[in-house]
Amino acid sequence: MVTVIDTPVILSPSHHDTFDFEIPILIQWQWSPSSPITNFHLCIGTKPGTWNMVNGEIGLTDRFCFTPFPVGEDTNHIYIQLIYKTIVTEDGHAEEETFRIGDVITLDRAMALSTKGSL
Repeated sequence: MVTVIDTPVILSPSHHDTFDFEIPILIQWQWSPSSPITNFHLCIGTKPGTWNMVNGEIGLTDRFCFTPFPVGEDTNHIYIQLIYKTIVTEDGHAEEETFRIGDVITLDRAMALSTKGSL
């Protein structure tokens, strides 16, 4: 028997949504509690693969709210990746706990009011 996993999907924010990086950002995902997921791990950073804002296990939840720490004016994107730990069973093999990696979501920084419309 092969374990079937309903892959968690980030519902919000969407790829390239625009945010003010000084206010809280709510990240939500959908997953089936009946799937064999044992933990979620959330990675958030200012560069893909550089998880310098959040990098840790967050339990079995479907949302996470965070306020980015102050970032420089040259930081125009924040990257989010959801990783989940699951138990996999394949024919002829014992159960195995493994990590599955989701897509990286890019959040774009909203332009400051004082710079909108200026060239």
